[in-house]
Amino acid sequence: MNFLVHHLLRASARVYPQSEALVCNEQRLTYAEFWQTTIALAGGLRAAGVQRADRVGVLLDPSVPLAVSLFGVSCAGGVFVPIHHGLLAEQVEHIVTDCQMRGLIIDAERYAKLAPVLQRCASLDFVVIVGSSTAAPGSLPHFNYDELCARDAVREFDEVAIDKDLAAILYTSGSTGKPKGVMLSHANVVAGASIVSDYLGITHDDRILAV
Repeated sequence: MNFLVHHLLRASARVYPQSEALVCNEQRLTYAEFWQTTIALAGGLRAAGVQRADRVGVLLDPSVPLAVSLFGVSCAGGVFVPIHHGLLAEQVEHIVTDCQMRGLIIDAERYAKLAPVLQRCASLDFVVIVGSSTAAPGSLPHFNYDELCARDAVREFDEVAIDKDLAAILYTSGSTGKPKGVMLSHANVVAGASIVSDYLGITHDDRILAV
């Protein structure tokens, strides 16, 4: 049986639906809310055209939308590509082009700065904007993150991926040259998460700070 990255979240939502899953400033999500938001976003990404193995970048500050986006891309059948929020425009352009990124989830402020660069990336078909934004004329097709997450979510998705499929591409910092992508399958990510969780004895009662 295939066990994919987003199944980690789905399993927790089934066992601990009302337990707190994410806390960021004043924002708090239970596992059930986290999963519901994730599958709503996944449906929006599929409606935007995301297909199996399509690369979707996530360029956000550490936040609830960042966590939702990673699981949402996985649930949609795509490959999530986290982009560090401190990278320069030319480094972002390199990553988008290097992995032939199809879509990008980005906050409104960064999109306003990077739009001219992103329009040069031939593979990029659309962006999902977190926050309010007035897209410039001639900009890429865009969707609003909150509107996608507010969609009616289906209870379950028809899976299009298998555990040997690519789940993520993690890029190096580029401190010694251009960032290089490390390719991880769903099996890789799930195994890594399970090993660390078991080794540290993490349970649903624990709280972990992500800085």
